[in-house]
Amino acid sequence: MRKIFWLFLSLIISIEARENPFETTNAPEVVGKTTQIEEKRSDFKSTSITFPSSARILKSVTLTFQNLDGSIEEEHQNIDQNIDWHHPLLLSPQGVEKSTPPPAPVPPLTKKKILK
Repeated sequence: MRKIFWLFLSLIISIEARENPFETTNAPEVVGKTTQIEEKRSDFKSTSITFPSSARILKSVTLTFQNLDGSIEEEHQNIDQNIDWHHPLLLSPQGVEKSTPPPAPVPPLTKKKILK
């Protein structure tokens, strides 16, 4: 009776076994994702920042961005110039087709690495 049981068990195991046990059962586009949330980001076009009525001098700007390897960095730019709070600050990528004069030179950026 034991021999029949072991024979039956070995047949079931061999039927369920895959040819390559290390091959994933998921689709290739799903492998490596750690979440089910879809990341749908569009390219950055522009953004407008409105200052409060008490703002008079723009001291600095700090941009926080994510690198290809997933690390987060900041770039800090000192400005220290007068602003008119009535007009919003426009942040957009520099376009080739625009005929605006280039901005005044500014000191080089300093990088800070942020640890998660």
